Order: sequence, then C-alpha cells, then structure tokens
Amino acid sequence: MEKNYENMGIYDLRNYARVMGVHSPTTLKRAELIEKINEIINGKTPDAKKTNKGRPPRHKAGSEFVLDFVLPNKLFENQSEGRYANFLSDNERTILKNILSESNSVSNDNILFKGYFKAQNENYGFACFKGYLTKYYKENTIILSELFNKYCLKDGDYLVGVAKYIPEKNILLATEINYINDTSVSNEIARLNYESIMPKYPTTKLLFSNNYDFEIASKFFPMAKGSRVCINMANEFKKLEYVKCLLNSFAKLNNLRTILVSIDDSPEDIGSIIMNCPDIEVCMLSANQTREQFFEAVENYISNCKNRLEFKQDVAVVFYSANKFISSYAQSLIISQNLSENTADILAINKVKDIFNLSRGLNFGSLTMVVFDAPKNVVECANCYLQLNNLPYENTQVYLDFNSSFTKNADKILSEAEYKRRQELLNDFDVSKVKDILKKM
Repeated sequence: MEKNYENMGIYDLRNYARVMGVHSPTTLKRAELIEKINEIINGKTPDAKKTNKGRPPRHKAGSEFVLDFVLPNKLFENQSEGRYANFLSDNERTILKNILSESNSVSNDNILFKGYFKAQNENYGFACFKGYLTKYYKENTIILSELFNKYCLKDGDYLVGVAKYIPEKNILLATEINYINDTSVSNEIARLNYESIMPKYPTTKLLFSNNYDFEIASKFFPMAKGSRVCINMANEFKKLEYVKCLLNSFAKLNNLRTILVSIDDSPEDIGSIIMNCPDIEVCMLSANQTREQFFEAVENYISNCKNRLEFKQDVAVVFYSANKFISSYAQSLIISQNLSENTADILAINKVKDIFNLSRGLNFGSLTMVVFDAPKNVVECANCYLQLNNLPYENTQVYLDFNSSFTKNADKILSEAEYKRRQELLNDFDVSKVKDILKKM
C-alpha cells in the first residue's frame, strides 16, 4: 500500500488519511501522513473517532468517499498530478456500482458523447472530446473499467456512445459504447496489434490533381500509402496552395482519413485550409489551450492513427511545419523540465522522428506521414522527399527540383514500364531537359 501513496498529490493523500481515520491530516507532512496511515493499516494505531469535522473514518464512509476517489474533483483542477493510485477494495467497487445504478443518482436522459480515450488507471479512464482533459464536465466522459475491458480499449481510441449525467458529481458517465474508431461494436471487430505489424515498403501510389508539381512527382518521385514524406519549399508563398492540394488529394482521391497538425502558424492560413479542405481534421493550438494540452492532444491523435491502422483503415498525418513543431516542443521541455537548449532541441527532433517513423503501408490499411519544412536529420528518415525551388524552370510552371528530390522505393510503387521510362528521363538530367521531359510525359 505504501507504494501507492508515493505518487499521490498532497491533497488526495490528506483526503485518504482523513477517511482512514488519521487525526488532523492537514497539520501533517507527507512522510508523517504515510506513517500514520500504515500504522492504522497494520493495527498499531486505532483510527480516530468520528467527529463533526472533516470526513468520516474509512469504515463509516459511503458513496461520497467512493466517488471522490474514483472520480476525484481535484483531477479537474490540477491535472499535473497525473494518474491516481489504485487502492479501491472489492467492497468499494461494489458500493460504486450500487451508487451508479441508483435511479436517484443518475438522470434518465441519455447523452451522446464523443472523445479520445485515455486510461487513468485500471479502474477508469476518460473520453476526451478535445483530445485532452479539460475542466468542463461535458468535454470529459468517464469510462469505467467494465466498459474499457469489455472492448479492450487502447489510449487514443475514438469513442462514440451514450452517457448519463450524475448531478451530485457534475460528471458524465458512459453507459454504453457504440463506435470505436468509426467501427460499430455491433459488428465483430478483428483488431490487429500495431506492434506486431512488420514495416514493409509501401506500394500503393497516391494520386494527385490540380497541381503540376505533384502530378509530375507522382511519375518521378511517387508517394505511396504508408510513405514517410518530407516536402521542403523555398517559396513560402506557394506553400499554402500546395498544402491544400495535398490535403484534398489525400482525402478525396485516396480516401485517407487526414489530420493536419499545426502550431504557431498563421491563423489565416489554417482558417483558409479549414474552409477549403472540409474533409480533414485539424489539430492546432487554440487561444484557450496551453501548449502542454496541445502536445497531449497531438499524442492522442497520433495514437488514434495507429489504432485506426489496427482497424485496417487508411490514415495520414500532415505536419504544416516540422521546424515550428520542433521549436515549440523544445521550448516546452526547457520550461517544464529545466533542460538545456541543446538537450531540448535533440529531444524535440527525436520526437518528430519517432512520430515520422510510425508510418506503415499494408495491403489492408496504411499510416502515411508527411512533414513540411523538415530539418535535415528528419529528411534522412524519409523514403520520399520533394524539394521545390523558389522559382519555376524557365517558361514552365514546374518548381520541382529533380536533382534533390527522391523516392527510395520507386521501383516498388511504379509499374515496370513506368519505372523504366522514369529512369530513361532522369539519366543525365539537366535543367534544359525539363521541357522535353514534360512533353514526353
């Protein structure tokens, strides 16, 4: 039991000490509280007699005690304390179930909930509507172990279901789950395990339209479902146009569930993307959100993409600017962990590389990763790289740099005839041949 106390915040430790029967727990330090609790558990000290102050001792505590420890109010006020210790007895679990089944404790109105699942411990978790915990009860639905064990939920699973409102605790409690990652639970779910999926060279070519460079690239430096793609542009003014084209092509032509990750980018640019690319999701830093909450949301979105691959779905993640993400993540590490700038930069770059390397291309599903504005050590992890020049080739609309761009496994994406033609056109390539190449395409 003592190990459980070590990770508890002082607020919850004092509450637990009070219900255990420790006298005046607010006057004691952490070590003293733990010592007193252990003495009561081991029978060395009798628990305090009931008074009119504070909570009743443990054996007198009823529904209020159980709800406070399974669904602590303080969780919404101080999220930094993280996971709560698991110390519910079998009897307390039974009490909790009885409370939740009482008609006067739960309203009769069913409430639809949606959110990304995040386990807190083996007893409960949350479906977070925004991808991270907030202080508003409507955005965080409690998922008890009975449900998440029934469906073998994983962190990041996107849930849709029915919840009940519990007035005395001002919370939403899930009573049933209807969809997991957009898959109905009424159907048999054959879920894969991402960790056991062997990385393979992607082979299914992605299609593009309404952009000359992407159409040309698909013949010379093709992207495929499950690729790791870096796109660097010297002409920043053209970037928004290219991002929109890529996102719409992913969603409409290739049926990829696509998520755009953005931080510290122009709000007008992102707003324009949202208006012009209605079929994608956007994970961006908002005005009423901390950077820590944003990075927590990114973690949940990425976990969800991995989970959707387990459900044999095609998904894609696009970073609007890898450099800005790295810079912001590094600053967050410096502030939260008091790291040196150099150490934080290394960890931030490794973070993006770790996310980037999650890509998988399979016959029955895929996870495609695309980053714009990537540093060199991220580009080295790519199997497709497109470099776009500041100006187009003379008398053309082509910005694609044929010398710097590459696709490592083009022979596995293109047909034999396409690959042979590609090699013929690229042999002894020079700028003067661009027009000839375009004519022969």
